[in-house]
Parts: sequence; structure tokens; C-alpha cells
Amino acid sequence: MGVQYAGGGREWTGMTEAGYFGRIERLVEVRDGLLEREPSNRAIARRVGVTPTTVSSWLGGKKFPKTVDPVLVVVKLVWAQAKARGKLDDELASFFEADAWRDAYDAEARRRADAVGAAVRGGQAARALAEDAAGRPLHEFAADPLELEVHRAIDLGEASAGLHVLPSYVRRPHDERLDEVVSRAERGASGVAVLVGGSSTGKTRACWEAVQRLPDGWRLWHPISPGRPDGVLADLDRVVPRTVVWLNESQHYLLHAGLGERVAARLRELLRDADRAPVLLLGTIWPQYWRTITDEPEDGDPDLHGSARALLAGRGIAVPDAFEGRALLQARRAADHDPRIAQAVEKASGGQITQYLAGVPALLLRYQTAPFEVKVLLHAAMDARRFGLGPELPLAFLEAATPGYLTDAQWGRTKDGWFSEALEYAGTSVHGLPGPLAKVRPRGSLREHGPVYRLADSLEEVGQEERAAVLPPDTFWYAAAETAPPEAVQDLIPAAYIRGLVRFATGWCRRAAEADGGVGGHWAVGWIQHYAPETMADALAWAVRRSSLSDAMHATLLFWRIDRWEDPEKAGLAREFARRVAAEVGLSSPGPLSDLLDQYLHGEEAAELLARDPARHVPLADLDAARALLRTLRRIDAHDQADVLAERIADSAVRDPDRLGRALYILEGEEAAERLAIRSVNTTGTRDPRALAMVLRDLERAAPESLRAYLDDVPVGAVDISEPMWAAGLVRTLGDIGAQDQARSLLGRMIDDCVPENAFELLAGLLEMGVLKAALPELLASPAVLTTLGSHLEALRWVLEALDDDTRTSLIDRVVTGTTRPFTKLQELKWVLPVLSEPDAGRLRSHLVATADLDDPAVLAQILPELGDDALAAALEKVDVSTVRLDDPAGIVVLLAALRDTGGTDRVGALLDRDPARHIAMADTDAVIALLRLFVDLDATRQITTLIRRLEHPAPEIRLNGPRLLEALHELNLPFAGVADGLVATAGLTSADQVADLLGTLLDLDAGAQVTALLERRPASCLRWSDTRMERHFLPRLLGLLVSAGALQEADRLADWISETAGLSRRGTVGDLAGALREHGFTGQVEALADRAADSGEFDLAQAISPRVAELYPYGREPDGTPSPRWDWHDLD
Repeated sequence: MGVQYAGGGREWTGMTEAGYFGRIERLVEVRDGLLEREPSNRAIARRVGVTPTTVSSWLGGKKFPKTVDPVLVVVKLVWAQAKARGKLDDELASFFEADAWRDAYDAEARRRADAVGAAVRGGQAARALAEDAAGRPLHEFAADPLELEVHRAIDLGEASAGLHVLPSYVRRPHDERLDEVVSRAERGASGVAVLVGGSSTGKTRACWEAVQRLPDGWRLWHPISPGRPDGVLADLDRVVPRTVVWLNESQHYLLHAGLGERVAARLRELLRDADRAPVLLLGTIWPQYWRTITDEPEDGDPDLHGSARALLAGRGIAVPDAFEGRALLQARRAADHDPRIAQAVEKASGGQITQYLAGVPALLLRYQTAPFEVKVLLHAAMDARRFGLGPELPLAFLEAATPGYLTDAQWGRTKDGWFSEALEYAGTSVHGLPGPLAKVRPRGSLREHGPVYRLADSLEEVGQEERAAVLPPDTFWYAAAETAPPEAVQDLIPAAYIRGLVRFATGWCRRAAEADGGVGGHWAVGWIQHYAPETMADALAWAVRRSSLSDAMHATLLFWRIDRWEDPEKAGLAREFARRVAAEVGLSSPGPLSDLLDQYLHGEEAAELLARDPARHVPLADLDAARALLRTLRRIDAHDQADVLAERIADSAVRDPDRLGRALYILEGEEAAERLAIRSVNTTGTRDPRALAMVLRDLERAAPESLRAYLDDVPVGAVDISEPMWAAGLVRTLGDIGAQDQARSLLGRMIDDCVPENAFELLAGLLEMGVLKAALPELLASPAVLTTLGSHLEALRWVLEALDDDTRTSLIDRVVTGTTRPFTKLQELKWVLPVLSEPDAGRLRSHLVATADLDDPAVLAQILPELGDDALAAALEKVDVSTVRLDDPAGIVVLLAALRDTGGTDRVGALLDRDPARHIAMADTDAVIALLRLFVDLDATRQITTLIRRLEHPAPEIRLNGPRLLEALHELNLPFAGVADGLVATAGLTSADQVADLLGTLLDLDAGAQVTALLERRPASCLRWSDTRMERHFLPRLLGLLVSAGALQEADRLADWISETAGLSRRGTVGDLAGALREHGFTGQVEALADRAADSGEFDLAQAISPRVAELYPYGREPDGTPSPRWDWHDLD
């Protein structure tokens, strides 16, 4: 039966039926009546970390707390009072159950959200209808998920009849991570997940399976027309809340030479737009493209993908190439009811089930065994994809490009109609899947180009690897120039230029810029300045009057060119260009617009540009760029524009704590900062101590008045203290800004909740945040903290360093008398002892000896060197040499040395009689060498022999450090030939540094037989390129060692390997390698390396390392590979 009470015109009808405010009223009745107003509002406020007024407003139903956590604290305090007074019967106990309070709170929160959401959703629906929202309802794609570029599965004929178009799905670990992102979006938080894996590994299918959990009302937008990046930019403003943005093969969107960074910036802006949340951005990408985007540029290199890297940071989810373990078992179970999976499980190599289902092995076989006419067609398609054309390739391009791939002999063997037959062969399906080059329906602007074809993903990946160093024939370039859609041109033109096709690329750039294809004329002008400076005036005049201004960056760079041109005409050209820029330049790049207004546009031109209202139009994804524009607007007194931009920055940051701090920093001194600070009070959660500390710091700097108001309503009792580091940071922040009461309250919670299992983390967090010393009085009163100090030397050191001498003595007394647990972190002993007085240090040493496990040689290695004579003698007396473990070589070294030095000769002998050389672990090369040295000092011949015999069969760690071991054996006059034989026979040969170190040591030791044995293993044939800076040092060294050893054949193999394999991304490394090759007479390999660099897109590098290339191609080369004649601007007409 429910309890009844009078009040508020309502009746309590049952604890499980009451809503949130009904439960609050019941809670107040219990406290004020049954418990005589205990705990008081003031006591609750102190425990929760808010003001008594705030508690009163919560309990009076005037305010609804932002989170449930402070409510649960209040409930727990009232429950504790009821229990202490013996008033807690079964019915009342059930009333205090936390889950029931959470449910009531959540229900009220949902009711409030629904009340607002109904109006919002109504507005959103109207907006979707009025503005034609991007995408389509998600459920519409269920009929044909292949439309989203999910791979079609193999067709087994009758065995596949009646099965769904997609085979049964087998979940793997990456699906769990993806589900977390989708779940957050379902709950209202915008998010990003990008699946990273090779071709046909199941990335797109995983995304499709993940979005199936989204409820009705979600849309899916797959931007592909007129081109992928253009489609994003054209329709992004039409994205409404609850939309999945489907970026399959994300490289097409984010690595586009001209539009990729704009796409990334706009997507970041979308994710931060609270009015359009939630949106879910799902993408897939190959690993090499992921690395291109996410790798930081080297010092001095331009950052080409900064926005894309920021978009993807922390959002990658790796998809494995193969099924293994539990996933493989589940695939075998799925095979029982899907014959396609059954065949894949049976026949797929190495667990590559998704690849088999997508027909990859069959496609590769079709490619490898194709007639030459088909192969050249596929090579043309592969090259097109390598350089950014496609993925849909016009028939006109393929027909024009392919003939140039045929050799003269092959051309002579072709018959009429060969191209059509090759196209038909390449398009023939494989196991019911599209062929290697399949005809597809054209999209967007491609409809104007007639039929289009798409290369299979797996063959695209093959082309990226096999043809990376192949220069396509001239027909490829001419066909691309004639047929490529505008969105592909910005990738193709640089691809031509960096391969030395300078004249061709400059002319192409000129035509594209005139057509406003998004290509900056500054490219062409820069290339003219380098190759044909005598016609620079004509090139600049053309660029000023006719080049594209869609991107403000292009305009800025062209101004930069004009500014550095030494010619009397430049002032007139600059004025003419300024007038055109003011009227036409695009407004999508705040950073370059800032540069234009700051450096190049003045007076009337600046006024004309400002009249176009750039502050209202620039995207705000890059806050640093927005900051630059804001400062420039203030500097040139464009205050109306600056006010607009400042307000937009503030609006964009209201609901994003990470963005909030940056925005407040940018807006420091602006009126918008004060308004943003006030709005942040109502939007920042109080559970996350990091976010809360950040807001408090920013408020202190930008809006101190708002800070004081905020502090009155910050419930630090609701802060999550499970991560002591961040909670300690909040304690420090509260103290720094003068909120001492809240700081003490939060610290008190942390210490009250401290148990021995987390005390170390608490101490570490307080130390890291600089508040350990201030907290010591409370900490040293905590039994959990004292327990930790009595067993953890590192924590003890932190505390001792913060105490005065008297307090240190008191603490040592409590430590040595309060526990018999052994210490951890014994390596800290050498830092703890110097902090103490000698008497305190002595007592601590004695305590260590009494509590430590001295049968453990690892413990001995840490303790014995730090003990004084008395404690050392006590420790050695405690050690039983007949039972001490023998596995740790470092501990055995320390023990033997200590026994020897203290006259324990008999015990040394007893320990050696136990044959430690046979038992020690071979995982620490330095310890093994130290043990060898000690055995030599002790004249322990039998132990030396045993240990050397064991080293003749080296463990992996010993192999890695084999050269040092050989040098030590030689230094000790010990036999090393057997050890050298073992190292040579087992050494890993894939790393140049290891091979060079081993070979160099063997040569230094004059170990001719072992040198010969090592060379017989042909190490140059085993090397793997790791693309690190190590190759810059070790490959030249290894080449020199081989030459000095007279191993010219192996040196020649290494030189060939360098010229064929060396990565070209690190230019300094390539230069050093070319220098080493030339120094040792391998000029042919230098030229091969230069040719590969030129064909791979490093033409200037090829000119730098090869005088032949520089002399042969002073003006670049033609698309057919021949040297270009001298040319200038007028030859490009």
C-alpha cells in the first residue's frame, strides 16, 4: 500500500508510479518530518559542492538539475540519515534505490526534451520539405544496399537462388567500436567513424550493418554528383538532423587537390552545428590514403591536409584483412546456411573471406591471364585511378588513352575491333560479380561524356602498387586533358607536373583556370617564372585578367607572385588584380581573406570586398583562420564585420566544450566573449572534470564576472572522480580561481572515496596537477593513503619530498610500524634514501630488508646496491643461497658481487655450484655480459663455458644485441667463434641496421669465416624497406661495408635493391643513398633510381641526384618522355 501525504494538491499513490517531482516532494517530506530536517540544505550543499540556495531550488521543484548525479548524492545523504536513526523500513528503503531515481530523472528529462523536440522536429520537418533535405530516408536503401557501393557477393547459380543479395554477416571486433559511434548518434551526439582497411575487407558492409540499428526518421546522404567533393560542397547546407553522411572511399572527398580541405572544413563545421545534430559521418578508406592524411608533415613541408587530419583524428577504426579466431569460427557457423560463405571459408586463402566473397581472387586471375589488349586497357584505367580520374571513367577517355599502351609489336598484332573486344572481355562478370572494368550508369556531369566504366577496387589497389613508378604514355595525358571532368583536373595537372611534363601541365593549367575549373592560375605563373621567366609579364597579365578566383588562396598566391616580380609594370597589374579580386573572389577561406585584406586590398577595393559581407559567409571549421580574419577586421577598422564574425564564432561554440575554450581564447576582449561565457554556463556538463576545468579557466580569462556567477551553481559533488588525474586538475583550477570551498569539497570527496586500490592514482594525479603538497594534511589522515605509502616506494618518495624533516620522520615511523607488506617500485629507492636523514634512512633500509622477498634476484638487484654496510650484512644473512631463484641474471650479478665483496667466499662457491649459468633467462643482453665479466673475475671457468655454449644458440633478444655481445667476448679474451656462428645463422636480415651492425662487428673482429657465412645468406635479398630515417644512415654504411669486405656481388645486389625499392618520400634519405651509390661506383643504379623518381612523381628529385636528368631535361619532358624544347608562355596557346 502506498504512503499518502498532503501537500501541493497531489497525493502520493505509490513509489514506483511517482514522477521525478513527486519523488522530490516525498524526499522532502521524509527529511523534514521523519528526520527533523536533517541533513540540512547547508550540509547537503557542502557535500554536493553547490550553494544552499541551489539545494533549496532543487528540493522546492523550482530547478531541474542538469544531470542526475547531484540528485543521487542528495538521496544518498537522506538515506544515510534515515539509516543512522533506525527509520529505514523496507518500503522506505525501496524508495531510496538509485535505479528508481535514475529512471524518474530520465523520464522527466525525456519529457522536457520531447516538449521542446516536438516543436523542433516540426520545424525540421518543415525545413526538410521546404529546402529538399539532402539524401533519402535510410529505409529506402534496404531494397538495394549495393547502391551504397557495398560489394556484390559471388553468385553460385542455383545454390544462391533465393538468398539475399548480401551474404550473412559475421561480426568482428571493429563492429563493436563502430556500434559505439552509431549508438551515440542515436542518442543525439554527432559523430565520425572511418573504417581503415584494404580493398574488399568488408569496410562498406560493416558501415551498412551498423546503420541498420538507427530508428525511423533517419536519412542517408551519399554525395556523388556532379563529383564527390563537389557534391558535398553543393548540398551540405541541406543536411538536416538525423542524417548519415555516407563517404565511402573517403579519399575521393578528402584528398582532392583543390577541394579536399574545403570539404573537410565544411564537414567539421557540420559536426559542430548543434542545430543540425545529430549527424553521423561514416567513411571508408585504404591504409595508404589514411597515412597520407593523418601523418604529420615533416619540418618545413607544407601541411596539405590539416583540416582533413583534424576531421579524422581519433576516428579511425582498423578493419583486418582476414578472419581469425572467434570470427573465423562464427564464419564457419554461418556457412551452414549460406553456401557463398561455405565456399569462401573452404577456399579463401589465409582467412580472407570477404575478399573471396567479393570475387577478388577470380578478378586477379582474370587480370593476370588476360590477353595483352585487355591488359593495356586495364593499365589505362589503373593509371587514371592513380591520378584521381574517376572512379567512373568515360569511354571516350579509355578509347583515346589505351592505344598508346601497346608496344609496336603488339600494335602490329591487333585486329579491327580489338578495343571493343577488350572492353567486352574486361566487362564480363566473374562469378556473378562485375568484371575487372564494368560498365556503370553515369552520374552527374559524366552523363555528358557517354558511357562510363568502373575499375574493380581490387585492381585499383594492384595498380597503386604495381604501377607506382610507371609513366603513362602520351595518349593517356592527351586523353585526360580532353575528357577529364573539372573536378578531376586539380589532381591530374600536378600529377603531370611532378613527373616532368612541365610544358604540358602549364598549358593544361592555363586552359582549366580560364574555364574556372577551380584551378589557380598561380600554378601556371609560378612554372613560367621558373622555366620561361622572359615571358613572365604576359603570364601575369593573363592570370590577373582571366584566372579562376573561386578560392581566395589562389588570389593570395597570385598577389604573392606579383609582389616578388621585379618589373615596373607590377604596380599597375596589382591594382588591376585588386579590383577584380574585390568583386569576384570566393568567400570560403577565412585565412586567405584575412591575408588579402591585411596585405593586398586597401581603400576602395577593401570596401568593395567588405560590402560583400564575408564575415557572414566564411566557414568557421578552422577557428585559427577565423581568428586571423577577426583580428584583421579589427585592425582595418571594419568593426561591423568583426562584430558579425565574433558573434558567429560564439554561436558555433556554445554547445561544444572543446571548441568553447578555443573560441573564448579567440574572442578575448570581444563583447561576444562575455555573452558566450554566460551561455556556456547552461551548456557545459558538470560530470567531466576536464571539460569543467577548461570552462572555468576560460571564464576566468574572458569573463570573470560570469565566473563568479557560475561558481555559485557548480555542483562539484556531481563531478566524476573515477579518473584522479583529471579530478585533481579540477581541484587545482578551483583553487587557482579562488573557489577554495569547492576545491576542499572536491578533494574531500576524492579522499573519502579513496581505497588502497586507487590511492596511488590519487597521489599521482595530485602530484601531476601540483596540489599534492597542499593536500597532504588530509591525505596523511587517510588509512588507504598510508597503506599505499607503506608498500609503494614511488608514492612514498613523492610525499617525502613535499614534507619537512620532522614530518618525514613521523611518516617513516608510521610506515615501518604500520605494515609488513613488501614495497613495489624498488628502483625508486635510490631517490628516496637521499631525501631522508641518516637515522630515517637506516630504519627504512631495515624495513626493506625485513619485508622484501630476498629469494627473488630481481628484488636483490634493486635493493642491495642501496643498502649501507649494516643493512647489507643483514640482507645477505637473510639470503639463502641454496634456495634463491637463479632466473634473473642482473640479480645474480648483484648477489655474487655483494657476497664476494663482503668476504662470503664459501657462499659464492655454494651459489656457483648451483650452476646459475644454466638457469638464467637470456632476455637481458647487458645483464648477461655483466655476468660474464663477473665469472671472469671469479675465475668461474665452468660457468663461463656453460654460458658461452648457451649463447651459441642465441635467444631473440640476444640476437638483436649480438654485436655488443661479440665485442664483450673479444674484450674478455673469451672464445667467440661459436657465438658468432650462432648469431650469423639466426640473425634477422630484414633490417639494414642489424645487418650492418653485425657485419661491421665481424669485420672489426677479423671473423672471416663468419663474414663469409653471413654473405652466403645474401642479406641484400632479404632487406625490407621500412620508410624510416634509419635507412639514411645504415644503408650507405652497409653498402660501404660490403665493398670494403670485397663482396662486390652482394654490394651490387644491394645497389640494385636500393634503386628499385627505396622509398622516395624522404628526399634527404634518397639524396644520401644516391651519394653513397655514386661514391662506390654504382652510377647505373643512381640513374635507375633517378628514372624511377622521375616516373613516380619526384622529377625535381631526379634532377637533383642525377646530372644526366638535369642536363637532358632542362625544360621538362613531353608526354611521350622525350625532352621538351625551349618553350615560353606563347607556346601554350
